[in-house]
Amino acid sequence: MAKVWVLGSINMDIVATTDRHPKVGETLSGDSLSYFPGGKGANQAVAAANLGTTTNMVGRVGDDASGRTSLDFLTAQGVDVSKVSKIENESTGTAIIVVADGDNTIVVIPGANSWPVDYHPELEELTLGDSVLAQFETPVKQTKLGFMMASADRCTYVFESSPCGNSGRRITCAHRLLNRK
Repeated sequence: MAKVWVLGSINMDIVATTDRHPKVGETLSGDSLSYFPGGKGANQAVAAANLGTTTNMVGRVGDDASGRTSLDFLTAQGVDVSKVSKIENESTGTAIIVVADGDNTIVVIPGANSWPVDYHPELEELTLGDSVLAQFETPVKQTKLGFMMASADRCTYVFESSPCGNSGRRITCAHRLLNRK
C-alpha cells in the first residue's frame, strides 16, 4: 500500500489574541493564550492521515515538553512518528502568533527543525507509489535530498512553497532554491 512521507517541520504554536497589534516598543494586554501542535510539515501529515492515508512524519523535535506534546498529538491523529528524531539540548520549533483585527503576525524559531542532515536513512523504506511532501520550514538541502531519494525510487514528490514569501513569488522562489547547486 502506498504511503505518504512528510519531510518537514514540527512546531509548537503559541497563539496570543488581543484587540490590536502593538506598535513598536508598546506593551498590550492580551485576551487569550493557546498552545497548538503545528508546523507546516506536521499539518501536512495530519491532513494526509485524516484522509485515511498511511502517513510517516520525518522531522526533528527537541527533547522537551513541546516535542513530547507534538509527537503525542501526531500519534493520536494516526501519523507514524517513528522516523522523528529527538535532538538533545535543542528546543522544538516554535511559532509565536499574535492575532488581532482579523490579521496575524508570526515569528518562527526553527529550533530542532534547522538541524541539517547529509542523508535521510528514514527514507530508505520508500517504495514505488509512495509520495514525499515537503515545505520551506526545514533546510533546503534536506528537502532536495529527500526529493532526490524519492525520484530515484520513482516516487511522487510534492513541494508546498510556503512560507517562502507572498504567493506571487513562491513559484520563482521554490524553483530558484531547489535548483541551487
